[in-house]
Amino acid sequence: MPDKGLVNAMLSSTGGRPSKVYKLSSRGQELFPRHYALFSNLLINWIKQNLGEEDIVAKNCVFHKLASECDEVCLFDISLMTSLLDSKIDHKECMVKGGDACRFSTTL
Repeated sequence: MPDKGLVNAMLSSTGGRPSKVYKLSSRGQELFPRHYALFSNLLINWIKQNLGEEDIVAKNCVFHKLASECDEVCLFDISLMTSLLDSKIDHKECMVKGGDACRFSTTL
């Protein structure tokens, strides 16, 4: 496959014998379907149908490091959820501000 440009091969030192590490190239990645929009729509519809007025809780903030350096990241996240869920979002708890989780409430 390296000869077709689908993977990149790199030598890696393991402390013993050298080994090759293979990684898909950009061209190789294009062979696999990416259904990000489909997955996102399924998730948003599930949230709208199943959560109602419950809290959305994230116990592992994916933006934690970035948000600790830039407050606007949390505002962006709230704006994105507001837009996607077509609902008002209240940020009730924040890990960056010392909370145990990032907790949002919404009425859908």
